[in-house]
Amino acid sequence: MLPPLHGDAVWFSEGLGVDDPEIEETLRRFHCAAVFVPARRLRAEGAGWSGSDLPQPPRPFTSAPVVLVVETAGDPLAGADEKRGKAFGEVLAKEITAAIARRSAFGRVRGIHLDLPFTGATAEAHGAALTETRSRLSHLLAKGDAAAESARALPITLSMRKPA
Repeated sequence: MLPPLHGDAVWFSEGLGVDDPEIEETLRRFHCAAVFVPARRLRAEGAGWSGSDLPQPPRPFTSAPVVLVVETAGDPLAGADEKRGKAFGEVLAKEITAAIARRSAFGRVRGIHLDLPFTGATAEAHGAALTETRSRLSHLLAKGDAAAESARALPITLSMRKPA
């Protein structure tokens, strides 16, 4: 596993807009330890979830390591039990590998950040989801999935925030 990043980071929560040739120099002057860039968005659909790619940066970052963000707008497990949490864990593993499969478009990837808001009522379901996610990533790794292999070495962090 890679050592943790140390220092200040910038989160491009809205992604990157038009190509700004000065962004790399600004990040260098800021001594930025990492940039958090949205890569995948999950949405609830009926009884399940679906994910989609978010726009990649105009060019890969070279001045700072990248943490790919997998996000949802609201609590994906609102009203869910532990069983549904495990099902979400399988989806989440696939979303992480889908994000990592695009890593060359973002730059040197050093982590995955899950921006999945939750509440006290859904904390157990989220715990079950994360346990299942790690298990599924290991399963994909055993199958020789290159993106899963990369995911296993990357730290996965989680936002601690309530739904909007």
